[in-house]
Amino acid sequence: MSKKELWTVEELGREVGVSRSAIRYYTQRGLLPAPEFRAANTRYTAMHRDRLLEIRRLHDDLGLTLAGVAQALEGKVDFIYMDPPYEKSPAPVATKWERWAIAPGLELHVSSDAPADSRKLAAQLRSNATAPTGRALRAERGGRQRARTRPRVLSSRSAPWVSP
Repeated sequence: MSKKELWTVEELGREVGVSRSAIRYYTQRGLLPAPEFRAANTRYTAMHRDRLLEIRRLHDDLGLTLAGVAQALEGKVDFIYMDPPYEKSPAPVATKWERWAIAPGLELHVSSDAPADSRKLAAQLRSNATAPTGRALRAERGGRQRARTRPRVLSSRSAPWVSP
């Protein structure tokens, strides 16, 4: 901690380890008293720093919500009868997923740790969905395929309802 007596909002945030927006939000919610406003020369005091440190301790270390922090700061919470602080669970381990393109705009997502029977089912779905159909199937079998023709352009002669 520094021996400084007055801080700007940026300096106070760095000192305590919270963002400027958090300081302003705590002030808006009534958790932190507003400093005396002097436009660009607004300064926070040691009282503000101590209050922010207390808010962080209650919120981060004891796991209280901001509503609980407000009650604790007002003295409405009896800490003797509170449960011990909760253990923060570690971040979940990220599962790796494979993305299989089935058709334009359609994907199948398969977890890398999926059981073998699930992966087999996914492979069957993929092969069934991407199996050739229609013209491609006839061409594959040696069948006759219609030649593609250009789309017919409508004019006012061929379709009088079309305006020129």
